[in-house]
Amino acid sequence: MSIEKLISTLGSHGIEYKINMPAAPLSTFRIGGECAVGIFPGNKEEMIASVRAAVDHGVRYTVLGRGSNVLFPDSRYDGALIFTSRMAQIRSESETIYAEAGVGLGALAGCAAENGLSGLEFAYGIPGSLGGAVFMNAGAYGGEMKDVTLYSDYYDPAADRVGRFSGDEQEFSYRKSVYCRRDDLVILGAAISLKRGNES
Repeated sequence: MSIEKLISTLGSHGIEYKINMPAAPLSTFRIGGECAVGIFPGNKEEMIASVRAAVDHGVRYTVLGRGSNVLFPDSRYDGALIFTSRMAQIRSESETIYAEAGVGLGALAGCAAENGLSGLEFAYGIPGSLGGAVFMNAGAYGGEMKDVTLYSDYYDPAADRVGRFSGDEQEFSYRKSVYCRRDDLVILGAAISLKRGNES
């Protein structure tokens, strides 16, 4: 394992990182020790480069969203925590919104409302990111991500390729998806299919 080589690679790609980073401030529970390096890719390409670099240099890593309901241990994590929080691009086209994994569900629901789209109201109060919501098929008030997720994009580190699961390939069930079974895959973003409603 070479944290130094990982950091050098991140620097060469212009990817934001912090060494010996306290993890507690990045969890909603505000507890936990520090990690060797925290990585904050700004888009899908930087996420892929970050994971690829960790694999290439033998550094163990964990990909996280906004740290909602995550308990970090008090002991030091001698690896990389890779956060999706800066992956915040959203684009709306007709009745579909595509967003990167780090987009908060509140912001996503707000974008839907601003564009006169309905179907994502259930997600407004869920304090997490799109990636985490797709991973666990988050839901509330009778709605679930399976009802609106048209497809989701992922990076497969083992095969070093980007892929996509569409429709039933996402294997949504109660608080589960294909990503629970294939937790080696890194969710990059998803397309949300909505219906035309009233402009806010």
